[in-house]
Amino acid sequence: VNRTFSLLTDGGMVGEDTIRGLGLTKALHIFHHANNNYVTQVTDFYILADILVLSATDLIGVNLPALTLLDLPTVLSDAIITTDDVLQLQKVIGITQLRGEGPCPSFPALDQNPPEICAGARINAFGVLLTQDWEDGLQNWEVVEIPVVDSSWDAKPWSIAGNLPDGRPGLAAYAPSLRAGDCETDFEHGVVTLTSPAVSLPQEESEFVLSFDHYFATQEGYDGGVLYFSLNDGPFALLPNQAFLYNGYTGRLVNRFASDNPLAGLFAFHGQDRNSTSGTWGQTIIDLTTAGAQPGDELRLQWVMGHDGCEGLLGWYIDDIRIGYCGASALPVSYTELTATPTKDHIRIAWATAREENNDGFYLERRGAEAGFREIAFIPAGATYAFQDYGVETGRTYVYRLRQQDLDGSVHYSDLVSATLPAAQQLLHVYPNPATTLLRVQTSAAAVLAELYSFTGQKVGEFSLAEGAGSLDVQHYQAGVYLLRVGSLTRRVILK
Repeated sequence: VNRTFSLLTDGGMVGEDTIRGLGLTKALHIFHHANNNYVTQVTDFYILADILVLSATDLIGVNLPALTLLDLPTVLSDAIITTDDVLQLQKVIGITQLRGEGPCPSFPALDQNPPEICAGARINAFGVLLTQDWEDGLQNWEVVEIPVVDSSWDAKPWSIAGNLPDGRPGLAAYAPSLRAGDCETDFEHGVVTLTSPAVSLPQEESEFVLSFDHYFATQEGYDGGVLYFSLNDGPFALLPNQAFLYNGYTGRLVNRFASDNPLAGLFAFHGQDRNSTSGTWGQTIIDLTTAGAQPGDELRLQWVMGHDGCEGLLGWYIDDIRIGYCGASALPVSYTELTATPTKDHIRIAWATAREENNDGFYLERRGAEAGFREIAFIPAGATYAFQDYGVETGRTYVYRLRQQDLDGSVHYSDLVSATLPAAQQLLHVYPNPATTLLRVQTSAAAVLAELYSFTGQKVGEFSLAEGAGSLDVQHYQAGVYLLRVGSLTRRVILK
C-alpha cells in the first residue's frame, strides 16, 4: 500500500513502465476519499485496489481542497483529477500487484437466494407487525452491555452505523468486535444485547415469522452472535436451531475449555465468508411458532453479540427486521406501489393497489421527531391514493405507513417508507468584491459572527451579524487576498 501511494504521488520508471506522478494533493485525496467512504476493518488488498479506482473516479472533475496541517478556512487547490489520472492509478496498481488474484475463490457464509417469507406457510401472504430499518435511530430498542470484568472492559455497545459493508445504502444496527484485550491482564469477554420492544401477536393468526438482513465478520469460533426471545415478559430463551427456515447459525463457537466467551459452545453466527476476511449480506428467516410463539402472546426478540477476552475483527450488522404472520388476513389489500417523495416544500406519499377486499380506507401515519406514529390523514377506498404532507421541516427524515381498515373495523399495516425534505441551501453574499472601503455580508446561515483571515491563515478581523447581515470597514487593511468565514461557509475576498 505504501509503495502504491508513493509511486502514485511521485511517479517514476519501473522496468519498462513510466508512471506520471499525480502529486501529493491528488494522491492524498484519493486515499482519503477511499478511507472515509469505502474502507472497513476487513478490506483486503484486492478490494482496496478496486476502492482506490472507485474513489479516483468519484473525484474526476472536482477542484480539490488544498492540503494544510492547520485549521484554516478551505481553499481550493485548482488540482483536478482527470480520466488520465485514473489510468495512471490503474498502471500503478498493476505494478505493485495490489490487485493480485488470490489462489482461492470466496463463498458467502450466508446463502444469497432467500425464498418468500411465507413460502412454506399454509397461506403465502405476509402481514407486518413490526419493521425496523434504523433510519430514525434506536428509538425504543434497548441496548445493554454485560462485561465479565468491568475494570478492563472497553465499551462496544450496539449502535447505529452508516458507511455499511458492500456499499449497502442507509443505516444498520452494528455490534463492533474490537481489536482489544490480551486475555492475560486486559480481558474483553462479555455480551452486548439489542432488545426489541414488545410485539403483540394477533389472536386470529397462528403462523408467526421473523426475517432480518445481516452481515458479520468475526473471529471464527471465538466471537459471534445469537438470538433470544421472550414471551409474556418471561425469561429470554435461545431460539432453537429447528426454528430457522433459511440461513441458520453457521456453527458452534468453541467450548468453554478453550474460550471465555459467555456464549462459548453455542451455535451462533460467526466467522467470515470462506476464503475471505469479510462477509456478505444475507437474509435469515425464522419460524417463531416453532420456537413457541402463540396467538395473543407478547413477544420480544434479542440479538446478542458475544466476545472472548481478546482480539476482534469487524462485528455484526443487523438491518431490515420484519416480524409478522402468514395468514389469510395478511393481505386484504395488495399493494403494487408505496412511495414517499420529497419536493421543494412538502413530501408526497402515494400508493396503488392490485387487489382490495372489504376495504374501508387508509389512515396515513407519520413518525418524525416525536416518538411513535401520528395519524395525519384518512383516504377512503376508491379515492386517489396520494397525500401532500406540508407539515414537515427541512433536513429532517420522516417515516410513513398506512393503517388500512376493513369494513368490519379490523386494521392492517403496510411496510414503512421514508423521505427527507432537503435543507435549504445556505447562501453567503460578499460585496463589493474587490472592496476598497466597506465590505458587506449577507447570509442565510445562522452564524452571528463573520471572521476575516489573511491568506496565510492568520485571523485579522471579525464583525457581528444581525439577522444575517453586517459590514466591515476595510480601509486600514493591506491590499491583497483574504478569506471570509461565516459558520461553515467561506469566500475569497480581494481588498484594494
